[in-house]
Amino acid sequence: MIAAAENRVQAPAWSAVLPFVAYIVVSAIIVTPILSHLYLPLVDLPNHIARHQLALGVTEALSRYYDYSFKLVPNSSVDLLWVLSGGKGDPVRFSQISIALASAGLVGATMILSRTVWGVWSAWPAAIGIFAYHGSFFWGFQNYLVALPFVLLGIGLWVATEERPIWFRLAIFAPFSFGLFIMHFFAFLGLAVLVFGREMQRLVEAGPAWKKQFLFSAILSLPFVGCIGYLVADVLSSGPSPAGSLTMWGHWLFRLEALASLALPSQHLLSPGLISSAALALTLGFIFLVYLFRSTGIRLEVHQKMRGPIAALCFLALIAPIWLNGVAFVHIRFPILLAAVLFAVSRWRDLKPAPQVGLAVFMLALVALRAVQFNGYAAAHDREVRHFVEVVSELPAGARLLPVRDHERLNDIRLWHVAAYAVTRADVFIPTLFQGVHGLQVREEWRDHSTPSLHAASINWLREVKNPDHFLLQYVVDWQNKYTHAVMIDPNRSVLEPFKEMQEIRRVDRFTLYEITPQ
Repeated sequence: MIAAAENRVQAPAWSAVLPFVAYIVVSAIIVTPILSHLYLPLVDLPNHIARHQLALGVTEALSRYYDYSFKLVPNSSVDLLWVLSGGKGDPVRFSQISIALASAGLVGATMILSRTVWGVWSAWPAAIGIFAYHGSFFWGFQNYLVALPFVLLGIGLWVATEERPIWFRLAIFAPFSFGLFIMHFFAFLGLAVLVFGREMQRLVEAGPAWKKQFLFSAILSLPFVGCIGYLVADVLSSGPSPAGSLTMWGHWLFRLEALASLALPSQHLLSPGLISSAALALTLGFIFLVYLFRSTGIRLEVHQKMRGPIAALCFLALIAPIWLNGVAFVHIRFPILLAAVLFAVSRWRDLKPAPQVGLAVFMLALVALRAVQFNGYAAAHDREVRHFVEVVSELPAGARLLPVRDHERLNDIRLWHVAAYAVTRADVFIPTLFQGVHGLQVREEWRDHSTPSLHAASINWLREVKNPDHFLLQYVVDWQNKYTHAVMIDPNRSVLEPFKEMQEIRRVDRFTLYEITPQ
């Protein structure tokens, strides 16, 4: 990850291929642990996989519970790919490959944006690899991850076509912006903010000709304004979302959480090694930030054209709410995009060849260290999920399965949605599949058996929840009569002893399957 050479008269022959070698090596290191383990430790991913399973036809056993009608919503990138592929093969493997391609795509798109802005290929942008395992990645925001590289390609295309006729740019960005909007709204929003920052910068730089520039910018905004208008109309014409419409900015400490999301997922219980390497990556990122603000000596120089976009994206990252219209963890979506843009549009000045090599070796070692530690984390998770699949294989198709947890382990969010693999592998109903954004709906007669955006139930809820204050907890009321089976996700089974309704069927490692017999 060596800085781009500047105006060298005689560059070494190998320098021309160095960026491509950097991309191949960094991408290979990042995706190897992703492709090595079928069941990835990404929190929301099991629910997305189950939705894919249902997208191309609900099975006879599950047709009494679920309806699915595919529709284009601004969160559809992998869903659309799955439908267009005909749903051939294993949806778990399909999602695994999509995550790997998205991770390699983030590195590649960062390098392409750098080439667009600076006019030369550079290995330095491949340094984004130190943040490949970021907060949105660990949370398993699948559609956003796949859409993210296209934001970088989009702002690069915007800058590259600035001298082209306005009709030409509209012809390109009308379909591009709509496509990105369908892939994921937050990716679309990221591109819209970057474009807004660039146009505001051009407006300031236009001087006396600002009126003409303002007119051009206003016309060019039409593709983005049109998509936002479509979303507003859809929200106003649709009924209330099953997941609610909570919008909340949160405490200022959530801004620090957003910053840490470059390498750490919020609330995860990661291995000590993975936490240490993430802390090292964050420290290194802070050091690079210091060099961005230096004006003399060794420093990181930001391309003049991209100062407006960076300022606008910084502002978005700062003000992003933690909840937006029922969607959680909005604030951790944009820091990784900002980091990728900064790696793409910066280059080293006055850094001698020897320190360049040292920096490259150190950065590559950090990417490899994080990949090794993620591999161990993913291997342990894959092993546990295979145990879960083995346990639920005892279930008859169409069973209603209640996932439960020891209350003391609710903060272990890695397994919040592991029960969704029972839908994919055992053809059973679970109450915790996501509802509200996509075409998946629980049939009316089973609505009180489901929760649109929660996780496995705490044992305490089974004891205490009789008249829930929140609609999300309705699914545990009268649980003895709603569900045919329960699966204990945690190893402490003693907490279930007071529940005489539960009769143990099978136990594998930390997972125990019970049949529910109402007393």
